[in-house]
Amino acid sequence: SILSLLYLSKIISIALIIAIIYITKKPHKQDNEDNINYKKEIKKILKNNNHKSIIEIVKNTYYYISIILLYLILSTRYHYDIKELANIITFTYFYSLNVIEYLVYLAKLITKDATNKVTDKIYQTFKMILTITIIFGIISPLTCKIIFDNPSYSIYLTMINFLAIFILLYDITYENIKNNKLIIISLLLGIITKIIITIPLINSFYRMGYNLVYGDILSTIVTMFLSIIINYVYLKRINKTKTNYFEKILDILYDNILLCIILLLVQFIIPLDTSNYFKAIGLTIIYLIISIMFIQIKNKKRG
Repeated sequence: SILSLLYLSKIISIALIIAIIYITKKPHKQDNEDNINYKKEIKKILKNNNHKSIIEIVKNTYYYISIILLYLILSTRYHYDIKELANIITFTYFYSLNVIEYLVYLAKLITKDATNKVTDKIYQTFKMILTITIIFGIISPLTCKIIFDNPSYSIYLTMINFLAIFILLYDITYENIKNNKLIIISLLLGIITKIIITIPLINSFYRMGYNLVYGDILSTIVTMFLSIIINYVYLKRINKTKTNYFEKILDILYDNILLCIILLLVQFIIPLDTSNYFKAIGLTIIYLIISIMFIQIKNKKRG
């Protein structure tokens, strides 16, 4: 099925790791002569990449906290049906996260060689990922139909889709920080804030009459944004960046608001019909073509 493609890269990665281990364990004369200490080499690799491991662990901890708190609050305080709640949590923090991780990977791939300057790279990736999330946020019912054959859950994919912006900026800012003390402070502040604000935000969304899962997703966005701001201020100071990105960011927001309006207007002419699988594929292609045309026209006008 199409869903299995989400895990293809992980399966290939595991297979490659197993193959490498098998090859390195084969008895070679050179290996015997060199007497390679694999335990020492593994310790060296872990030591050199310990901060990366910690960052990934903390990032995934956000999702585990969300799963635990959502389950406890929605099942006890708001009396959600356990089976439906399990489906919502699985879709939001398992399937949807895998989808947006591919969007993040796509944005990283496109902007990989755009610039060597850290602050410029953050700006370029923000510009790219915002456009991608706007497009996929609007056509999320079609995405849910094509990948999951269940367009009714698109309300969760639409919201968590915008989390991709903050995941990408979170990854990029941490990748360029070498100060372990700052990393620990930034990570701890993020986790503590996540624990403190999640339940109040869920309750706030209940009082406003919105989907309660939105409160949890917003808490993750806020906590990641806090870490991003801390990291960005540090990187800007270290790299002594004087470029004012405020006007550039306003231009990005203006362009994407315009793109959003155009795609919403297109819906009146070409509605997002998810009744048929092949029709959903056709409509996705049409909306992507319209988006690409808008981007090309905009870039041509700006030179």
